[in-house]
Amino acid sequence: MKFKCVLFIFFGAMWLKVNAQETRNIKALLDSFPIAQNFSKPANWKEADKDRTFYYSNYPNSMNLKDAIKIIKEEKNFDKFLQAKKWCIDHYLQAIPDLLNLITDTTKVGLENTFDLIIPYRMQTKELTDYGHGGFIFEDIFIVAGRCSYILHELTGEKFALITMPTSKEHLDIYQEIWLNWFWQL
Repeated sequence: MKFKCVLFIFFGAMWLKVNAQETRNIKALLDSFPIAQNFSKPANWKEADKDRTFYYSNYPNSMNLKDAIKIIKEEKNFDKFLQAKKWCIDHYLQAIPDLLNLITDTTKVGLENTFDLIIPYRMQTKELTDYGHGGFIFEDIFIVAGRCSYILHELTGEKFALITMPTSKEHLDIYQEIWLNWFWQL
């Protein structure tokens, strides 16, 4: 059963990839984003709404989408990134199109002031210190794509298409299409 599901996701994503090449401008595609204000959230999303307590930081009242995206794309400070994450989750109707558009961006931002955060790949590369304990994040939030993916996973409660390192551009394109397909089905 699991194998069939993986094949379905893979071949479904490949079908989307072939069809999406005609309209590769994802931002234009997202202009007609289908989520309505009153859509019904799937069960995993509702659970994520209840359980969301891990790694949060309040954002300034003046923050807007432009600020949040700038932080995701450029800010090394972990606390500032968490502010952008919380803003995107609180304003998901505004943020989702930009997050989906940036999920293929491999720009390395880096991360500072992480305290005892554990990101396995970054521990191996010695970009994070191993204190023997701490909060665990599977996504590579050192890069823009990983940050967007992490926010989408935290928002929706879904656990597919995790962006860890190293991840190829081809995989990121497929992950983007999997997310697009998932959101279009809401």
